[in-house]
Amino acid sequence: VLRLHTGDARHLPMPSQPVYTVHYRSARQIVPGETQDVVTLDAMGTGHPVPVEQATVSVTLPAPVEVGSLRAEGVTAAGGRDLHVALSATGQARWTLTRPLPAHAGLRVRLAFPKDIAAAPEPRQQVIWWLRDHAGLILALAGWLVLAIYCVLRWQRVRQPLVFGVVPLRHEPP
Repeated sequence: VLRLHTGDARHLPMPSQPVYTVHYRSARQIVPGETQDVVTLDAMGTGHPVPVEQATVSVTLPAPVEVGSLRAEGVTAAGGRDLHVALSATGQARWTLTRPLPAHAGLRVRLAFPKDIAAAPEPRQQVIWWLRDHAGLILALAGWLVLAIYCVLRWQRVRQPLVFGVVPLRHEPP
């Protein structure tokens, strides 16, 4: 989840008409399928408290693709498909809002394209990604294991042997 905070209310005179241009690159978004691969992107989430007057989302594939083999879809949380979609033979799809979005209305785009346009990650790369994604959990489990081993070893060193039988009655503290 990416949350972007821009500006500082103490340094910006109100009312204002700020314009933001956000460029970002994304990796690991391709979902492989049987005959085609798909990229789905929540370009704008529903958590923004201000309306969006204009927005353009571009997805560029690593290789040229026939326009007829691309399938682009887009939907806004404002209740419809208020988007213009342009596809290019260079492997680019562009979604542009046709009307402003109200506050808390998101924008999701989806592009389907022929299989093997983008190389699938090697199994080794997938393992590396999994380890990076779960590094905190792995570290926590390793720490717990070290602590458990330490506690067992320490307990074995200081424990008193158990004596079975009658417990003697004492009238004074030990």
